[in-house]
Amino acid sequence: MENSIGMNRLSLIGALAVAIALSFATGCDSQDGADVVARAAGHVLTVEEAAALLASHGNLPNQQDVVQAFADLWTDYTLLATAAVQDSTLESVDLKPVIQQQIDQQLVFRLRDQQVQADTAVSEEDLRQLYLSELPGARVKASHILLPFPEPKTTAQRDSTFELARELRNRVLNGEDFGELAREHSSDRGSGERGGDLGFFARGQMVEPFEKAAFSLEPGEISEPVESVYGVHIIRVEDREIPDFEESRGDFRARVQARRVF
Repeated sequence: MENSIGMNRLSLIGALAVAIALSFATGCDSQDGADVVARAAGHVLTVEEAAALLASHGNLPNQQDVVQAFADLWTDYTLLATAAVQDSTLESVDLKPVIQQQIDQQLVFRLRDQQVQADTAVSEEDLRQLYLSELPGARVKASHILLPFPEPKTTAQRDSTFELARELRNRVLNGEDFGELAREHSSDRGSGERGGDLGFFARGQMVEPFEKAAFSLEPGEISEPVESVYGVHIIRVEDREIPDFEESRGDFRARVQARRVF
């Protein structure tokens, strides 16, 4: 089964492009002495600025490689913008119609932030409950048996596929080997040859119904039949990795507060 998208690269590029356009429009200078994430063409990306840009993308995991990719994109587009400003052949090109809407939107956001004070207070108890319900940064190790729907999918064929899925689930609950049944019945041949093993995955890497079911299970539990665009899954969770709340509290609180603002 193919993984669904992780990082929304296009929206991140858009945010960076707008930030760079604004920096040139307002003549921002380098900020010496600040904690710097990246430098390019006399401009700097500070930790505070990077955090503000990333905060609006709550689906991004708090990982070093994400920050590195963000910094690399900022550097590339800053160098591109600098080259464009210095290239006299581009003086006649009017980019304003392309970026004006995004610039206007950013200016409105700035005005809103100046005039409207959002209630971003989060109690320690509420923060912990949110953390336990969302489990940011968690990873699950799971196996599955995938039964595809026949084509064309009729109501009767759908029902028979679910009936087979329930039968296989009951056989596992009665002691039959999950891996052997996956090798015999799963249409996901890649994982099927490994007894259904999908390895570890984080949120955003699997289709939504599958992900929702997998992250709701404790290790050793087997799901009821789960329908996705690929067919019907029987999921067994093997293990879970959950980052420690105390270590993640600061970053998670900032993301929760950013959601309340945006």
